[in-house]
Amino acid sequence: MQNTPPKKAGRTCRKPDVAIVNPPLDFELKGLDAEHPYLTCRGFAPETIGHFGLGVCLRGLLKGRVAVPLHDNAGRLIVMRSCG
Repeated sequence: MQNTPPKKAGRTCRKPDVAIVNPPLDFELKGLDAEHPYLTCRGFAPETIGHFGLGVCLRGLLKGRVAVPLHDNAGRLIVMRSCG
């Protein structure tokens, strides 16, 4: 008798290509207020705000929301999350 693992039914899983999942965005974040009182009211230190590039959106679809930009290892903007 052989000790072989049973075959799984269904499709196989493979890791997604990171370059496709998080491509760099082709725009810059502008109009974020890093000095908005809401950030310090919520307990964010100025050093933390600056390090992570946090800010409150001043215009557009995300106006009035806190923006949390995410960067890849090369420093390129890949995602911007908002909350509020």
